[in-house]
Amino acid sequence: MPTSEIDSETLSSLYDIQSEDYEEVIGKIPMMNIQASMYLVIKAKDGKVDAVKEKVQEYAQKQENIWSTYLPEQYELVKQRKMNVVGNYVYLIIAENAAEMEKVITK
Repeated sequence: MPTSEIDSETLSSLYDIQSEDYEEVIGKIPMMNIQASMYLVIKAKDGKVDAVKEKVQEYAQKQENIWSTYLPEQYELVKQRKMNVVGNYVYLIIAENAAEMEKVITK
């Protein structure tokens, strides 16, 4: 499945996270809406972690709402997502191997 890098434009349009709230971002999203798998790691600026986390949570909830009526196996992936904060880093993982990816991120 082709993916697209998450850049500042994507972060602004999909997550409503503006450049003044973070230092770095890395992630991939599917180019077509037939697969939910994606990952995102954002290094929030000092004092912005909670705001960034809230926006990522809102995105994750929107994804759950969308997939709940679309493809059941993708909906299960979204429901089993991994999201947390480590220091100034906020991450979201929606994937079959989300638990393994989370271990790598939290090392």
